[in-house]
Amino acid sequence: MPKNIATAAMLFFSLFSVLAANAQRNITTVDKIRYCRTIWPICNDKLQGDYHWWESSGVPDQIQKNTYISRYNEPAASRVEHVVLIASGQRSGDLSWNRLTGQESTRAFRKQEAHRDLRVSEQSLAFRLFRDGVYDTGNTFAALAFDARFNWGFSKNNKNDIVNAYFNWLKSKFRAGNLRSVYLAGHSRGGALVMRLAQKFQQQFPQAVVIVHPFDAVPNKKEGELGAYSSSINNPEAGYPRNTDLFDNKGNWAWKSDMRSFYPDKRNLAVFNMAIGGKIFGLAQEVRAVTHQSASAEITDLGWYAQRWYDMPALGAAPEDAGGHNLIARSGTTVAAALAHVGDRLQVLTNNMAPLASVRVSSTYCTSGSLNCYSAGRVNDTNLDTRVGGPYSWTNSGAVGSSRLSLRWPELINTDYVEVFTSEGYPLQDFRIEYLDGSTWRTAHREIGNTGLHIRAPFANIQTRELRLVDMRGPARQAGYARINEIVVAGDWVTPPNQAPIARCQASPRSGFNPLTTRLSASGSRDRDGSIVSYHWNFGDGSSGSGFSVNHTFYGSLSIDTHYTVRLTVTDNDGATASTTCGVSVSCMSGHDPDGPFIPDECY
Repeated sequence: MPKNIATAAMLFFSLFSVLAANAQRNITTVDKIRYCRTIWPICNDKLQGDYHWWESSGVPDQIQKNTYISRYNEPAASRVEHVVLIASGQRSGDLSWNRLTGQESTRAFRKQEAHRDLRVSEQSLAFRLFRDGVYDTGNTFAALAFDARFNWGFSKNNKNDIVNAYFNWLKSKFRAGNLRSVYLAGHSRGGALVMRLAQKFQQQFPQAVVIVHPFDAVPNKKEGELGAYSSSINNPEAGYPRNTDLFDNKGNWAWKSDMRSFYPDKRNLAVFNMAIGGKIFGLAQEVRAVTHQSASAEITDLGWYAQRWYDMPALGAAPEDAGGHNLIARSGTTVAAALAHVGDRLQVLTNNMAPLASVRVSSTYCTSGSLNCYSAGRVNDTNLDTRVGGPYSWTNSGAVGSSRLSLRWPELINTDYVEVFTSEGYPLQDFRIEYLDGSTWRTAHREIGNTGLHIRAPFANIQTRELRLVDMRGPARQAGYARINEIVVAGDWVTPPNQAPIARCQASPRSGFNPLTTRLSASGSRDRDGSIVSYHWNFGDGSSGSGFSVNHTFYGSLSIDTHYTVRLTVTDNDGATASTTCGVSVSCMSGHDPDGPFIPDECY
């Protein structure tokens, strides 16, 4: 083929591939998870196979028939490292457009309609997560709930069943050991759904980063959903206070919740609650968004939990009493804020090197009782809880100027960014971050006069094996106590340390009559960052062998069955070892005539 034609062909196929990829992201197939195959004389309904979790979780058929979900991006489960779910709010009738899922206004599905291709807006959160490089299509499963069907008025049992259905369905899309992050975003009742899903992911996958973005999430306060209770906060930006007259649904406000209790485990957790507190429908004063109970300022940052109150002008609209509930999910302002937050938290928390370091401190304050017994192990346990007290933080013994905390790694790391989380009511005022450069300590960052709980400390990229915080000073009322709840160090290894190999042992057969010849295999053993160079077998009978697979004859007793524990030890190319065992059992009964029926001897 002539060179110019070959080049043109390559350009054509490259352009075609790009267009095909963009088309896949611009148009998505939306499934109605249960539909009617025929409607006469009655609906002969069918559950689509991928959504069997709704049926096994006990979700009623009628709810299934109104649940619309798109598998927006779906790599093979073995490749998935990140999971995304974006959920629209409660629907009444046709679908309304929003900028989270990117759906356009369109009629509801017909009873016999199982699928529909719908356009996803290029300005939507869903589209931009991939276009802007926050997530990669190659390792991210992304689902869009165009109608999550998680309605305010459903029974508590129905809601629990729906949460379980979504959770189990999403779990089927990845391998547990590969999961690095979960991103959950939702508006209104979709926001309530993703907040509840975040709880479950946190409990079952504490090693994964969980990022959740509620957009004016609406709880059923009567049920205490999302921890909501009968007290409220007026939106400090809107200027329209709550009006309790049920015949005059006024004001921008939200129900209070103790988010600290709603998310008891804050390991690798990042919540960003975007609220406006507008009315949802009619005269229902009970139906409003949810806020953290102390979030009475425009912006709240507890480290693990952030909240921003919006008013109508901030979203590009004229002021309106009780307005903005739908607008908050249609605004480019809130989408941009969500993209910035998820991109930042994903980059920082999934690349946190602090848990891989050993911690040393100058002193630790500890008196009787868990609340007053602090621990250095708290500062790199990935728990971002900023409450005060020993269960959440470390502090020194109280001498001003004597506090020092260091993190040391087994190998050099690259880093240009540290975050420090301190205690509510007792923020760390002053400190200096130093790094070890050869044998010299150098200053990377100095903080003076801090009043916040969540301190961001960027600096020029460094390579080091050790960082330390020195010259720490607490608040004026307790300057001698430097409370640190967590340290996050964003970075990576210069040269990753060797990972130990994984040993697996198989025996075939594992049991039989005396004498028993068994084949032992190291099948399944592997080294994640190199190769296994030796296999050593201890047969448990005083003898040993080597090799990936070996045959060995085991002898038993004439009176009782004999059990052997075989130990396999594998060694990788860097000298690290790992061991495992497998069992072999030899029956005391022996022998048979190969030309006749098997007649075992009796044990005696």
